[in-house]
Amino acid sequence: MNGFLPQGQLQMAPAGFARLLPGVPLLVFAFLPCTITGTELAINNNTTDRWLPTEPGQDQSLSCRVQNPSQAEELLWFREDGRVSLQEGNRVNASDICISPVSVDDNGVSFTCQLARNQSARISVVLDVVFPPILAGENLTSVQEEDDATLNCRTKANPVAEMTWYKDKLFLSLTEPRYRILQSSELFQLVIQKVQKSDSGNYTCMAVSSRGNASWQFQLVVQGNPAWTGLPESKQPAGGCLAVPRGRGPFRLCRAGSGSPRAVGMAAWPAVGSAPWKA
Repeated sequence: MNGFLPQGQLQMAPAGFARLLPGVPLLVFAFLPCTITGTELAINNNTTDRWLPTEPGQDQSLSCRVQNPSQAEELLWFREDGRVSLQEGNRVNASDICISPVSVDDNGVSFTCQLARNQSARISVVLDVVFPPILAGENLTSVQEEDDATLNCRTKANPVAEMTWYKDKLFLSLTEPRYRILQSSELFQLVIQKVQKSDSGNYTCMAVSSRGNASWQFQLVVQGNPAWTGLPESKQPAGGCLAVPRGRGPFRLCRAGSGSPRAVGMAAWPAVGSAPWKA
C-alpha cells in the first residue's frame, strides 16, 4: 500500500468507544516495533504487530489491554501519526476504539496503542480491507489523427487485480508498436501513439481478482485532419503553412511531409515558418 485517500476522524461514541468519521487525510504506514519495557500490551488479545483482515461496511473494534499490570497505566491511541481523543474511563489499563464503518480507503491504515509514560511500549495493527476492483475513467476521448491518445483507467482493489485492455470486445494485442501500457497501484493507462482512423472504437479496461471482476468502457473518436482551403498547390505558401480562418481565429495549416495538412495552432502563435510550425 503506497498511500491513501482522505480518510476519517475519530470521535467518541456511547460506552466509551471512539468512532471514525470522514475528514482526515492518511499517511503511508510503516510497521512500528512492539518494544515493551517491563509491561506488555495486547490488541484484541494479540501481543504482536499484525495485519487485521476486515471488509468495507463492517464495524471494527480494537481493544488494547495492559497484560498483568503492576500499577495503573494510562494508554494512548494513534491513527497513523494522529492522536485519538479518548473519554475518561477509557484510558487506564484498558482502552477501546471502533472504526465504523470500515471503508475501502481504510486499507493499510495503522492504529497504535502505547503507554503514556513510555512511548517505546506500543503495539500496532494495520487494517487489511479486502474488496473487489473499483474502476473509473472518462467515457469519451476525442483526438486528432496523428496525435497520441491516452486512456486512463483508475483502479483500486485488494487483493491487486489482473488488468487487461480490449478493443470492440476483442483482446487488445500489445504487439502493435504504437501501443504503450503504463501501470501503477491505482492507474492502468493505455497510450496509442499517432492514432489512425482505424483506432476509433470502444476500449474496455478489465480488472479480475479473487474478490470479483470489474470493467470500464472508453469510446475513442479519431477525427480527420482539416483539408487545405482549395488553393492549388502551386499557390500554397513556401514552407508548407497556410493561415485559414477557423471559428475563433485563424489556424495555421501545415503540411507534415507527404501527409495531410493539419491544424497546429492559432494565429497568435509564432509567424509562419518559425517554430513550432511544421513544414
